Amino acid sequence: EIHGMAQRGGVVESAIVFGDAQSTIISDGEADVLVGFEPVESLRALNKCNSNTVVITSLAPLSPFTVTTGSSKYPSLNALQALIRKKTAKLIAFDAAAMAKEAGNVMSVNMVLLGALIQTGTVPLSAENIKEAIMKRTRKAFVESNLKAFELGFAAAEALSCKGFFLTDEYQKKTLFCTGSYFYRGHGRKHRLLYHVRRKAQVYGLPIYDCYFYNQRRVR
Repeated sequence: EIHGMAQRGGVVESAIVFGDAQSTIISDGEADVLVGFEPVESLRALNKCNSNTVVITSLAPLSPFTVTTGSSKYPSLNALQALIRKKTAKLIAFDAAAMAKEAGNVMSVNMVLLGALIQTGTVPLSAENIKEAIMKRTRKAFVESNLKAFELGFAAAEALSCKGFFLTDEYQKKTLFCTGSYFYRGHGRKHRLLYHVRRKAQVYGLPIYDCYFYNQRRVR
């Protein structure tokens, strides 16, 4: 964080560079991964991305001052995600705040997003490495919730990485959709993914609609 905005109620940006580098600041178009805690702020940082970038963002909005005062309108999550997908290689987007709450600590959004990041394999760290660090470096009171948050984020990214899975603005109306080209890949994997999706639907009290093909037979 290089701007000191955390104490001023502003946006905090951090850059992490692995390997040989001449600067710790990532130039426009040079980010391999973008992790965003808020959807509009993820969109704002899109200039750091390129066609090979993986974007991971929470879909839980934090309305800026202009929106809370009514002088502007928060953008559609559909449109926001479409803009990100258009410029990048992959978008993983979900409500990290809800998962942090499920993990038992609303402040563990960072652990949820970290789990999603590690699942993508875009950084040279394993899930086991991160879990060990969590157990050794965090306060005992938060170890359990941090580990659970990490695992929830990891599972969410695994499910959302599957081709054909998407979230729309209906998510805000408590509806979750799953569509089916991915399920061609095999019976076992199909049921594991559906388990994750259905489990999230049950946790958040969401109705779920899934439609897929298996052995040339449509199942609903």
